[in-house]
Amino acid sequence: MRPIWLAVWLLTSLRAFAASTAPDAPPSGLEAYGNEPGWNLQLAGDKARLVADYGQRIIEWQVRDMQGDPDTGRLIWTGEGMEVIVDPGPCTDSMSGERFERQVRVIGRGLELSGCGNLRAP
Repeated sequence: MRPIWLAVWLLTSLRAFAASTAPDAPPSGLEAYGNEPGWNLQLAGDKARLVADYGQRIIEWQVRDMQGDPDTGRLIWTGEGMEVIVDPGPCTDSMSGERFERQVRVIGRGLELSGCGNLRAP
């Protein structure tokens, strides 16, 4: 009976070790928000939707490329004249006080917005 428990423990330990050392999968998307003027961004897969100027301007685009820098943790999504730059580090919404895990900038089509966001798990 003892060898079976030892085998189960060994397999469980190896599986946990493999999961902890496997490279992180890229995020499946991003939710970001900012103020002055109010905006929000939903990024999922290869689709992005930005609602800016308190809902007066809506921009939708296809994401063409996503790059990540493993040294800094920076992620950059680009496509159709838009760029979303996401840096790790705490970020607090200036109006609500809500805390987020990332700092976000959205640049393109005459806009340069800064705010906060959270990545979506794959």
